[in-house]
Amino acid sequence: MRQIRHQHRRQQNTTYHKPPASEKTLPCGFVPLDKLKPGESGIIRCVGGQGALRRRLLDMGLTPNTKIMVRKIAPFGDPMELSLRNYELTLRRDDARQIQVEEVPQ
Repeated sequence: MRQIRHQHRRQQNTTYHKPPASEKTLPCGFVPLDKLKPGESGIIRCVGGQGALRRRLLDMGLTPNTKIMVRKIAPFGDPMELSLRNYELTLRRDDARQIQVEEVPQ
């Protein structure tokens, strides 16, 4: 009996398909944060990601309608230093890719 239940659970797990993060697209039509260059500013319009990643980004203050400026980018492009809400935040490029911003001219 236990074997049957275990096989049934295994079949349920194999039928579920979760697309990899690279296949997911954000619904917004703005520029990803990782495309901004040092000195450029923008307003966050959409925060993507799922689950813990999205919650962590929002908890760090990366919420919609927040003004953000890219201060520095590391020599190899990862991580990037951002200025928002009167503090500096260092963010990995993969995480920054999940955030859509509207560019603001300086």
